[in-house]
Amino acid sequence: MGALATSAANIPLVPVSEVRGANWYALYTAARHEKRVADQISRQGIACFLPLYRSVRRWKDRRKELALVLFPGYVFVRMALQHRLRVLQLPGAVRLVTFNGQPVPLPEAEIETLQNHLSCSENIEPHPLPKRRTPRPSAGWSSKRIGRHHPAHQGPLPHCLVDSLDHAFGGCRSG
Repeated sequence: MGALATSAANIPLVPVSEVRGANWYALYTAARHEKRVADQISRQGIACFLPLYRSVRRWKDRRKELALVLFPGYVFVRMALQHRLRVLQLPGAVRLVTFNGQPVPLPEAEIETLQNHLSCSENIEPHPLPKRRTPRPSAGWSSKRIGRHHPAHQGPLPHCLVDSLDHAFGGCRSG
């Protein structure tokens, strides 16, 4: 399994020195539309980066090597913020990743590091998510049902309602 460090259309990225006032942004896409969106962005003349990795998939009758998206649902776009409407109007583009309602520029060094690792490494794969644990109530909580609210008698907010599910995990949250 190898890594791919190119955009979906194998178009080289525009050098940083040629793009004035442009930053990298993470664009959230519709499910399984990353390659299509990256191709459309490239056709618009806007630099984009879609990290891909290779994976061998087996079926009963054959094996096939696929180029899969490393960050499902996201395409990295290098653009000046005034061009965001051109990107967001593309079919499959949903929104830019924001913080407090403002698009968040990604550090140039982070994108370059990711590109370098993808171009050099053969064994890039997404890290599997940890398996979800089923909460088990701690001792003494058998009389209180998980998911029910009950008054908190201790802690910084003694008169608030607390969700007993949070106590099952050992934390407290006011409800």
